[in-house]
Amino acid sequence: MLRLLISSLTRIHTGSDSLPSRTLCWSLSHLHGLPGEGVVDHRVNVVKTHWPERKGWWGGEGRRAVVVVRNYWDTVKSYWNMCVTNTHDKRATEEVKIMWGEKWRRMVKNEAKVWRVFHEWWMEEGRVEDICVLRFEDIVGGGERRNREIERLMRFIEGGEGGGIIGGERNRNNAKAAAASGYKVKPGGVGKAMKDFTEEMVADANEEAGEMLRMLGYEDVCKGGAVRDVDMEGIRDAFNRGRKKVEDKLDGTVRINKGQEIRREDDEFGRKMTEWRRSKTDNDTKPFPTVER
Repeated sequence: MLRLLISSLTRIHTGSDSLPSRTLCWSLSHLHGLPGEGVVDHRVNVVKTHWPERKGWWGGEGRRAVVVVRNYWDTVKSYWNMCVTNTHDKRATEEVKIMWGEKWRRMVKNEAKVWRVFHEWWMEEGRVEDICVLRFEDIVGGGERRNREIERLMRFIEGGEGGGIIGGERNRNNAKAAAASGYKVKPGGVGKAMKDFTEEMVADANEEAGEMLRMLGYEDVCKGGAVRDVDMEGIRDAFNRGRKKVEDKLDGTVRINKGQEIRREDDEFGRKMTEWRRSKTDNDTKPFPTVER
């Protein structure tokens, strides 16, 4: 979603550190309007990464970062569907959740820590020269909040006097077009996944990640409430506290895909989810039943 938005603002495709041969990477490239999947060279100015949650194929450095955050509940349900269906646009049917309910329960508890530590890493260890923190819900929602956040993203991309990711004069026509381009939350809205969480699962996740949920304005989502409006510049300052200044602003200050991932090697909910899915679907020849998201 954000990559399509950045492309509409800059008219340059974004890249990613995913292997082009992977099914999900191929799908994004050929079916979802992201031809820069797997590209990390001079042809792109922005590269998507999941680091440090997992390593991509490319190791490099960067000086500025856009960190996209999303409420934990919709994040983990979307991740479950991606792992189980090996797609970006389908979800597993109710019978799959019932059949593998215990695994789903363990995932919710496990991923709450991964979600929290991912954000803490970018706050403490990222050490980029500058950072822009965007909430998924603000960008895909409507109204003034969305327009405000797109404008803030534009300022960050251009970087003011110091030069940004792209550089150059602000193109307000592009910003206006992007603001009206119709990125929307899929049917059900924010917090749509809450029906799939028991009270125990909510309590486990809040125990692990409650402070981070509150910091980002997500504390009421699990109760059926809205995302709270927060001072995103204040959030930016919190994420910037690990920043390391460099004399030459062209030098990279954050190392991507180098070092230790935040997941344990034996984490059953990382890349091992692929092994699990294949073991239950005859190597993906008999996939789990799905419906469109």
